[in-house]
Formats: sequence, C-alpha cells, structure tokens
Amino acid sequence: ERAIQLDPNYFVAHYRLGNAFVRLLGDYQPYRQKEFYQALNQFNRCDALYASMDAPEQAEHKAIYKKSCFQKGKLLLESHQWEQAAQCFTRAKSLSDKPDADCDYNLALIAYQKGDYEQALSALPPVDNRFYISELHGDILWKLNQREEAFRLIRLAAKQRNSDALNRKLASMYYAAQDYEQAFQWAQRALRINPRNHKNHLGMAMVCEKLGFLDKAESEAAQAVELKQSQYASAYPKAQN
Repeated sequence: ERAIQLDPNYFVAHYRLGNAFVRLLGDYQPYRQKEFYQALNQFNRCDALYASMDAPEQAEHKAIYKKSCFQKGKLLLESHQWEQAAQCFTRAKSLSDKPDADCDYNLALIAYQKGDYEQALSALPPVDNRFYISELHGDILWKLNQREEAFRLIRLAAKQRNSDALNRKLASMYYAAQDYEQAFQWAQRALRINPRNHKNHLGMAMVCEKLGFLDKAESEAAQAVELKQSQYASAYPKAQN
C-alpha cells in the first residue's frame, strides 16, 4: 500500500496487494468478505494499467498480468460471475506461451457450473496427477450418465488426495446408485479422516437408514446436528428430518 501511495501506477504493487488480499480470505463464503472486493479492485486496476501500456511495457509485464487475470477469474468464479470469469481465464490463457492446464480446468469448471457438460468435457485438460482434474472429469461423466467411468475417476481423485470430501462424494454417488454397502464403506472412510465434519455424519446417517441400522442412523444424525450447531451456530434441518 505504501508503494502504491508513492506511485499509483506501480503495476506490480497492485498485483501483489491484490494477491495479499486473496490470501487473507477465509474459505466460507469469501465473496461476502471485504478482502474479496479489495482484491478485485486491485486486479481491476491491473487491467487498466496493462491496457495503458505500450507493446514493450506489456511484454515486460505479461507474466504478472497473466497471474492477475487468473486470480481475478478465481474471484469471479467464487461469486458465480461465470461469463466474466471465463473472459479472465481466456485472457490468462492467451498470455501463456505454452498450454495452461489450470486455465483449461477453470474454463471446464465454468461450463460444468452452467450445465453445459459436453462443453465442459471438451475444455477439460487430460487427466494427470492433479486430483481436482480427475474429480471434475468424474463429475462431468456422472452428469452425462457414464457412471462406471465416473466412479473410476472419483476413486482415482480420492487416491490422489485422500480427503473426507472426496470419500464423502463417493459415498453419495454409491448412495444415488443404490449400492448402499459401497456407500457405507466410503462414508466410513470420510468419517475416519474427519470426524468433526457434520456432513460426514449426515452421510453416514443416510446410508445407515437404508441399511436398516436405525439406531446408528439416529446417533449419526444427532452428531451432525450437534456439530453444525457448535461450529456454525446453525440448525441442520437435513439431519433433523
């Protein structure tokens, strides 16, 4: 901020300040936090400054501007501003000298969120060792009713990153496919990883109800309600029903 006070057109300082605000954001509804808009303002300033540069200056600052466009796209994606986010990722991709899997991933994610699953599949980069690419690929194929391949890809994602969220997702997929034994196994894994997540207890409660384990279903639902209340001071109608 001091550098910008001394030189309001200091391009790199605007980017770094915007990036600092991004790092201050919490995970829960970041678009409701003041730092979200402070970061967005800095990246907007980067847009204006880059547009005012001549060709040699743009060439000098291209790498930083690519990062600014990408970060701005992530913010707009968080606030569901799909079209504006897509423009940012497309611009960032155009500034890269080589294929950019992260830009392609985010463009595919936008298409997925908009319900254009064929476009999402077309935009998605090849599956590699990044769990989030495997996960999105599986999510897209699930929507396209390619169930077996979707299961395979989400299992791969869970192997690449053994998180409770991915194990819970597999439990919900098997639940939807009415394979309650498999759903139980994956719900158990999610709970082992994070027993403090209310969603994991609700998932287990739902599976146990289908398997006829009614006492355990009731106990898991009660824990889900208690955790949601203690952590977020919020009711949990899904679990209470």
